[in-house]
Amino acid sequence: MPDIRKPITNESTKGEEFGWIEAVADKCLDGSYLSTLFTAEFMAWIAQRIKSDLTLDVMDTIAGRNEAISNQAAQIGNLQTAAKNQERARQETEHETTVTMKALRDKLNAKQAAYEGKCTEAGQGWAAAQESKTDNVKANRKINELENTVMQLKARLFDIMEANAATE
Repeated sequence: MPDIRKPITNESTKGEEFGWIEAVADKCLDGSYLSTLFTAEFMAWIAQRIKSDLTLDVMDTIAGRNEAISNQAAQIGNLQTAAKNQERARQETEHETTVTMKALRDKLNAKQAAYEGKCTEAGQGWAAAQESKTDNVKANRKINELENTVMQLKARLFDIMEANAATE
């Protein structure tokens, strides 16, 4: 066991330095404050740092981890804000789509009613039927497009929510 009274200098070997810290750790009896510092994990960290020619500045390491945690917390906050904004935009789009679909259905119903009325009139039945049929096809296409848009927005929101949950 190395003599802990012997100073460690820049001439000391890595083995001497680690032996010295092991000797200090061995002097710290269970139940003391320092014994809670010199845990197996801490000693392994020290050994790895010395082996890799890295400093043993614990506070620098803690500060780096705290900074990383702060950065991750900021990213989570940004993702949550983005998710809320996306949800709000999705709700607005869904509302606009619902209003547009209702308007198109009302228009379609009006055209169908007009079609039925025109069909009863002599000579105008065929032209009205073709016009109403064309409008009906156009309206159905528009409804399908809007429904697809709603589905895509819901899928995007789900992806954002999954990404947000993965970062938490």
